Amino acid sequence: MATRSGVRPVLDTMSLQINPDLQAVVAPLTPEEYDQLKENIRKDGLLEPIALWEEQSGTIVDGHNRYAICQELGIGFKTKALSFPNIEAVKLWILEHQVGRRNLTDDQRAIIWNDIREQRAAVSRAAAIVKARDAKVNPGPVEDNASPTKPRTMAAVVAESKIPERALRKAQKLKQTNPDLYERVPISASRVVRKVYLCTSDQPAETGGERPHKMKSPQTPFLTTGLARAWESLKWWGLGFQLHLQRHRRLVGAALAAKSTGSP
Repeated sequence: MATRSGVRPVLDTMSLQINPDLQAVVAPLTPEEYDQLKENIRKDGLLEPIALWEEQSGTIVDGHNRYAICQELGIGFKTKALSFPNIEAVKLWILEHQVGRRNLTDDQRAIIWNDIREQRAAVSRAAAIVKARDAKVNPGPVEDNASPTKPRTMAAVVAESKIPERALRKAQKLKQTNPDLYERVPISASRVVRKVYLCTSDQPAETGGERPHKMKSPQTPFLTTGLARAWESLKWWGLGFQLHLQRHRRLVGAALAAKSTGSP
C-alpha cells in the first residue's frame, strides 16, 4: 500500500506527468464542479497537495484537475510523494481515496466499491506473482514485506462500505452484461445514467436516456416465456369453447324451431 515520503513545495512551472490509465480511474468532474473548484483555487490557492507516484517521478496519482487549474491560473502548488509497489496498488489507492470524497449516488458508490473489491484482488495477485518470482531467484524462506491489503471478500466489503450485498452483486452483474453502461455510471453527470437502481428493491436498468425498465433476473425470461405460452393456449382454448357454444346454440335453436312447427 502507499507510504508517504513527504510534502514539498514546487514551482508552478514544474511539469508533471499524466498517466491516462490512472487518470481514467477517477470520475471526471462535471462542468459545474470544475468551475467551483477553479473558483475556490482562485480565491484561496491550492490547499491540498497534488499526490505523485514516487517510483514514477512526476506522475500524478491524485489531483489531475487541481494541476490543470493551477497551470491555467499560473498558481503555484505543493506535492506529496507516495510510494507504491505497482500500478495495481496505485489504482486501488485512487479508488479508496475517491469513494468518500465526491457527491455520489448510492448506485455510483456501489459500482466504485465493486471496483475496489476487484482491485484488491488484482493487488493480491500482483503481490503473489512478485513473491513467486523472488522465490525462484532466491530459494528458501522469503520475507514478506508487502503491506497487506484490506479484505476483498464480498462480506468484508459489505461491512466496510455499508452497501447492501445485493447492490454489489447487481453492480458486478451489470459489469458483465452491460460493461458500457457500467463504465458510464460513475462518470456521468446525467441523473438518468447515474441512477441504475442497484440499491433499491425496484430494479430498472438505465439505457442512456431511454425510459428505465426493470432489470430481469436470470429466471425472468423463462418465466415470461412460460406465461406467454400459457396465455396463448388459454386464448385458443377460449376460442374453441366459443365455437362449440355457438354450434350448440344453433342445434338447440333448430330443435326448438322444428318442435314449434310440428316437424317430426
